[in-house]
Amino acid sequence: LLTLCAAVAMATTASAQLAEKIAGQYAGDLYISLGEEINDETEPMPDQTLDITAAADSVKGGVDLAIHNFAFGDIPLGDILLPSISVTTDSLNRVVFGKNEPIELSFLDGAIMATAYLDETKSYISGNDIVAYINVMWTNNEPQIPIYVLFKGKRIVDAITLPTTTQKDADVVYDLLSG
Repeated sequence: LLTLCAAVAMATTASAQLAEKIAGQYAGDLYISLGEEINDETEPMPDQTLDITAAADSVKGGVDLAIHNFAFGDIPLGDILLPSISVTTDSLNRVVFGKNEPIELSFLDGAIMATAYLDETKSYISGNDIVAYINVMWTNNEPQIPIYVLFKGKRIVDAITLPTTTQKDADVVYDLLSG
């Protein structure tokens, strides 16, 4: 029993460290298709963002994924928030996501009810690149209508600020012989 508890604690720690490593904001293109899967002819919506944070639920671990201010065409719908998605690495050293249950969403003050989940079979992070397929189902319409959402982007990395030198600093010459 003690060995099992130790293994669970180590796995939770590794997952939390991986979650912290990939946390951040990603910028890229968002593809949305109503009723039909996304294909090469689907026009992207450029300059969109996706946020990944370490999951607020420390028991489950993993990450929370969010697309804020999600819009279909010119119609702003709201946020897509997918909580507590487990993360691990695969044989290609990519970060992959675990199976997650659909989350209920409400857009336009309840006029559109939907469920959404991250498709773990197609979504991954490789280096700073992310590919995230989100399956949304419009549920208060008959028949229910699938809304396919794909985000492709890169992690926004803060620039490293290098120290600046003044002309006075630039005139100083150092060698190995002097102190």
